[in-house]
Amino acid sequence: MKKLSAVFVFALALVLPLSLASSAQAETAPAATTGVGSGAGLGVGAATFLGGVSGAQVAYDTSMWHLEGLLGFSSRDTGNGANAPTETDIQVGVRGWYHLHRGLNSDFSLGGGIGFNHFSRSNNMGSGTQTLLEPGAQARVFLTPNFVLFGTIGFSIDFGDGVPDHTTGVSFGGHLVNGFGFTYYFR
Repeated sequence: MKKLSAVFVFALALVLPLSLASSAQAETAPAATTGVGSGAGLGVGAATFLGGVSGAQVAYDTSMWHLEGLLGFSSRDTGNGANAPTETDIQVGVRGWYHLHRGLNSDFSLGGGIGFNHFSRSNNMGSGTQTLLEPGAQARVFLTPNFVLFGTIGFSIDFGDGVPDHTTGVSFGGHLVNGFGFTYYFR
């Protein structure tokens, strides 16, 4: 009986510190942010289409897909003097992504979106609307359970009427500036 008690005490002396260390490590290790059965929920951030539509972002993330909505606005004087035209630019867009592959703290998605850029100038200087169709892929990395950085690669199919510096065309790209963004999720 003494041998059994000594073995039990020895086993308990080995197991107890290991289990305490394991539970302490589990409390400090970052939690898995993606994967089956999880989703980050509602978040806000900033994002840009490859074709240039950019703005504040509202996102909703589930375990299998996520959606993004973008809204941007700017209004500025274009020159000196009382009769200088004012440029107003309103940008909206929506994108949807299917999570093709999920890692511990990252995912790779296929999808795309549609964006609109409405440009107008005061003093009858003209206006126009650019439409962007952008199929592509997006990779996200969750730096914390609430904060994600992402990059986008894909095609930008642009067409419109009278938007300065924008012509109808097709491009393929992945820009470190234009296709990059971040989202903060309120878990």
